[in-house]
Amino acid sequence: MFCRPLSHGCTAAVAQERATDPGEVDMGDPQPLRDVIAADRLLLTPEEAAEVLRIGRTTVYALMKSGELRPVHIGRSCRISGAELDRYVRRLEASASRPHPSPDAA
Repeated sequence: MFCRPLSHGCTAAVAQERATDPGEVDMGDPQPLRDVIAADRLLLTPEEAAEVLRIGRTTVYALMKSGELRPVHIGRSCRISGAELDRYVRRLEASASRPHPSPDAA
């Protein structure tokens, strides 16, 4: 097979393989959070929540530890509800839309 390099250092064969890999999530067309959650399970693992939020698994655990994400504990397992993810995103949106005072204003 002939592999020609692409501009970003990836070969055409690898790029085509990545595009057709059924296990890989296409990051090109984001779905609304409620659609992703509605299509899936009621409770998500931290890894699944990380995929939905498009952040790292370690970040999800840090958010749970800080109290920003509230997990549901079932035995020794922890899960995150779709409603909790929605609440977290809405809180982020609300804080982003609020004007932040300038440090020079004080």
